[in-house]
Amino acid sequence: MTTGGDVMRLREQMEPKLDEIRRLAKQRFVLVDLHENGLHFDRNGNVDIDYNNPSNHAHETGPAWYDDPVARQAAIDRGVAMSADLDEFLQYLSGKVEPLLDLDPLDLTGVLGTLGGAPERSPTDNPTAVTGGTKYPSSTELSITDSPTTVAGRIGYAYSECFSKVDELFEHEHWSGPAALEFQSDFVTQFQGVSVNQRELIRALGITAQVLHDLIDQAVDALLLVADQCIGALGGPAAPITAGQRDDQVMMASWVSLITGVLSLFPVIGRPAGVVSLFAAADSMFVLPKQAVGQNPVGTSVGGHFTIEVIQSTSAAVDEVQTFYLNQDADFANALNNELSGKTLVTSTKLAIVPYSVQGNPNFGTLPRPVQPGVPIERTYVVVEVGQLYQAGKVHLAGAAAQYAQAASDQQGCTVYGSSTVLIPRSAGAFNDASGLLATGLRQTGEGLSTASEALMQIARDYQLTDEENAAMLRNVDGLQAPAAEQPRRIGGI
Repeated sequence: MTTGGDVMRLREQMEPKLDEIRRLAKQRFVLVDLHENGLHFDRNGNVDIDYNNPSNHAHETGPAWYDDPVARQAAIDRGVAMSADLDEFLQYLSGKVEPLLDLDPLDLTGVLGTLGGAPERSPTDNPTAVTGGTKYPSSTELSITDSPTTVAGRIGYAYSECFSKVDELFEHEHWSGPAALEFQSDFVTQFQGVSVNQRELIRALGITAQVLHDLIDQAVDALLLVADQCIGALGGPAAPITAGQRDDQVMMASWVSLITGVLSLFPVIGRPAGVVSLFAAADSMFVLPKQAVGQNPVGTSVGGHFTIEVIQSTSAAVDEVQTFYLNQDADFANALNNELSGKTLVTSTKLAIVPYSVQGNPNFGTLPRPVQPGVPIERTYVVVEVGQLYQAGKVHLAGAAAQYAQAASDQQGCTVYGSSTVLIPRSAGAFNDASGLLATGLRQTGEGLSTASEALMQIARDYQLTDEENAAMLRNVDGLQAPAAEQPRRIGGI
């Protein structure tokens, strides 16, 4: 297998096997191919008649065949041609394998590490509830001490730990009036839908990357198994593997079992009430397998009596492995492209919010001014409510914007590239296109969140407080700072 911390890459495993195949092929060529034709290599390495070969000895009925100079030269010429053919087929086999030697599922591991699966849970700030006053967290308390490190984690954090605090303004009726209704309809509802679309696309990309990772892993094992079969067929220590063993080790068991296992790594996205998703389910993009369970994709078994036959069948087996996985690549690319185009996910309005800005000087609304004897002005209802709106812009939307900015930067570099694309060229292209669209959507959403952050703070500042109330509100929010997203930790400490 190619998974695990200390396992060698395919090149490091395959090159010694190819060297062994060349050595055994030369050896078997002498012992079988030349010997059965009454030939051998002489001291100078040239093909010649093997006079010690019993099959060349004269029979009682007549002289030895090699007494005829024409027959003798024809046999030698045939042996020379066979030797040249063997060298050519060995070179051909090496040429078939060489483009595949740098296959490595780790090319997809980094992509998966960047994308992530489910949103990461992180500590959240929980200000004390109002009535009588809200404790505004300090900038230290608001800092993200355990910052999410994946794109999925950052988007999930931005929604559940930042945006949800803004949504609470409406749930608990801390903010009402024309400005509130406008902000809720023009921004909040829009962001909820866009956030779901983004997270579901991340999920779809994550599933795609995981399946491609597993396919590359299986392809590597299949190629190593073909090499072992060749070594065994040439008389080496690796005995030919039975059909049952080959089915267990080489085949891609089935898309059903493979996809089912992968889906368990990527939970279905929860949707706010009223939000319609672009994806009914991300797994709907994957079609059912063309191969039945237990069917071996390597249709040509390795074997043969003569050396050239073994090498030819090995090259054919390599072709079968490559063709099988290239077909899977085409199916994945078509599924991903069809899902994206069929759901019009490529339109920017589906993956990014339209920037929200204050139009004119909207009315905050009328806040009740209950009589609160003995309550310091900093904790009076109206001062606290306006301060919460300011905090929602200054801290929560700004914090979400910071997460989105970092997520967009991470996503921009989240591409499938490298040697593994030799088996998944179309899927890699479709993946990279979708990844680029997502990166653009994340960046634009982050910019929209920043604009909305400024809008909320402006609305709060424009609310008609008395001079004393305004001074108290400013004192309450004076220590607030927008938390910046920490730079993600690199995988494996690299």
